[in-house]
Amino acid sequence: MLLAVVLMEAKTENAYTAVLQLILHLCPDDMDLLRAITDFETGLQNAWERVFNVVVQGCHWHMCRVSMLYIRDSLEMCVKEMPFRFCSVISTYTEIILLK
Repeated sequence: MLLAVVLMEAKTENAYTAVLQLILHLCPDDMDLLRAITDFETGLQNAWERVFNVVVQGCHWHMCRVSMLYIRDSLEMCVKEMPFRFCSVISTYTEIILLK
């Protein structure tokens, strides 16, 4: 269940805590959250644990996205250093085509 969407200017633990305390205040008294799934920001995870006293779990989608960006950036660095006249990296990040 999606609890809320909040646009924030600051990504600090204090800012996350303030927003989550407001959300907690607006929630029904009988709402019992068991788990929060977030990205891997320590401040955000700490705020969820402090305000809602729930188990916090990292989001698989965020982990995969960061991993793919890391792989893409690593491939781009590798490709830039190769002595080929033409090099194309396929957008699925699964195949590199090198032509001499």
